Amino acid sequence: MREFIYNWLNNSNVLYHPELKVGEYYEIDEKFLYCNFQELVDFVEIECARAYEIYNNCKSISKRDSVSGIKYLELQTSQEVDSKYYRVIELYNWWIGYSKILKDSSTLPNLSYDKETEKLIELMRVRDCLWT
Repeated sequence: MREFIYNWLNNSNVLYHPELKVGEYYEIDEKFLYCNFQELVDFVEIECARAYEIYNNCKSISKRDSVSGIKYLELQTSQEVDSKYYRVIELYNWWIGYSKILKDSSTLPNLSYDKETEKLIELMRVRDCLWT
């Protein structure tokens, strides 16, 4: 019951991205891109980071910790020969760099739509390993 109340009060089942302002209109393809990759960022920086802390019996000061999250994924990668976790790291790094370009630029990079679609498809292919 406590989890239900926490999830209800905190809108934990709502997809969001801090760059998408409330009350403004966005095309569905833009929302797909931003929200799905925000879920990937949350997975790496929150869930994987906590799993790494539990695994190594240490505690992070901040709520988000990308370094610990990446270390956890690297541990998972080292335990498997053909690991999807390596692709998760690549997608995370791509989105972090690409979102900075989108934020700092008033014009989109050439052919960005095709690249974004390619990355979204790749994210869907690795979704089965996005749990800790």
